[in-house]
Amino acid sequence: SLDALALRDLCAASRRPLGDLMLGVARVAEAAVDLASPLSMYSADDKAAYWRSLVKNYRGVIAFVAHALGPHERLVVFGVLVKLQRFLGAAAAGAADRRPLLDDVVEE
Repeated sequence: SLDALALRDLCAASRRPLGDLMLGVARVAEAAVDLASPLSMYSADDKAAYWRSLVKNYRGVIAFVAHALGPHERLVVFGVLVKLQRFLGAAAAGAADRRPLLDDVVEE
């Protein structure tokens, strides 16, 4: 969600014209709100559902990876997360090589 107070503070502190600043904000938010984006919060795509679920169930993981890890570590962790998303998507579609899913193996 967009924090209105943070946006107000950004506008007040910026030396850029307001129109340019808002265009920049729109570009950053585009992937999250564009209905055609596979990662949109409105998308029913498996990829979008996976990332939303990850963020909802493991709060802070994306911020941790983005801000606390170095470039190489980020690449490795996001690479693993993308592979997991593809594996789970293929399994859900019935295209996996019949390996059990984590939910089938691990008891809560």
